Amino acid sequence: MSTMTFMDVQKAFWRLYGEEDYVRALEVVKGAQSQFPDDWLLYDWRLCMEARLNDTDGALRTLREVLDRGYWIDPVVLRDDEDLQSLRGLAEYEQLLSECQGRLDEARKTIKPAMVVLQPERKTEQPAPLVIALHGNTGNARTHSQEWQPLVARGWMVAAPHSTQLVAPGAAAWNDYAQGTQEVQAHYAALIEQYAIDPERVIVGGFSAGGGLAVQLAVSGAIKARGFVVVGPYLSDFEMLTPFLETARANGVRGYIVMGLQERPQGQELMRKIADLLNTHGIQCRVEERPDLGHVIPADFDVSLTKALEFIFADEKWQ
Repeated sequence: MSTMTFMDVQKAFWRLYGEEDYVRALEVVKGAQSQFPDDWLLYDWRLCMEARLNDTDGALRTLREVLDRGYWIDPVVLRDDEDLQSLRGLAEYEQLLSECQGRLDEARKTIKPAMVVLQPERKTEQPAPLVIALHGNTGNARTHSQEWQPLVARGWMVAAPHSTQLVAPGAAAWNDYAQGTQEVQAHYAALIEQYAIDPERVIVGGFSAGGGLAVQLAVSGAIKARGFVVVGPYLSDFEMLTPFLETARANGVRGYIVMGLQERPQGQELMRKIADLLNTHGIQCRVEERPDLGHVIPADFDVSLTKALEFIFADEKWQ
């Protein structure tokens, strides 16, 4: 495990989780913690796998260790996680959740909207095309912006907003779409004010819940974009798009979904339903199926980005 990158660990974990092999998934996490001792996400995965395996004592020790290390996890996230059903109602678990809530309340007092901006390497006098890239739940803007780095070399600007909906130190979510929409719109307005951006070459991208929000932003017109490029998008209430479909079709919005076939069947079904809804209403949406991909951004994401941009911008010169 010592030679694995964190992306390798993530890929292995989600593959085993998708196969419901919780014993081996837990082994992967425990093996990785010696290499990544300060990554709170590994503690979250360990907690979930121990609870899945009905190791109540182990799960409670893990959550206590999270707090002892100075971390915390949003109690709402923990209470809503189906992996943790075996812990619900336990007095010690509720006490630990209360401690997490106290730390979250303190962190919320100082959180401010933030965004990572990567300016294009290829300098020209022309306004730059822009991708607004939204991290997934439990993610952050700094790490997620690097996933879109291949576009920077092609002359694109990458702007990665960091949600203020905290779930752990340095990690956030997009569960409140109304709040997320307002934050991304404010970031976009600031970008337009500060940089020379080509308004005809804007796309919204994202992963998981960030991908779901990206779909909603592009289709609804909350962000005037040519389309969206998303990986493993989660948008359970996809019918919220219905009122905007006619306008999105008229505006030529297009979508591109990267779907791992090692995702859980429910996730794959949801992505196909989103694509079917859009295509049925004349909004072209393509699904790229990745046989060896779980719920992660592919290591060769640049390959998918090339296909996505060619699709969204059709016959135009997009590079």
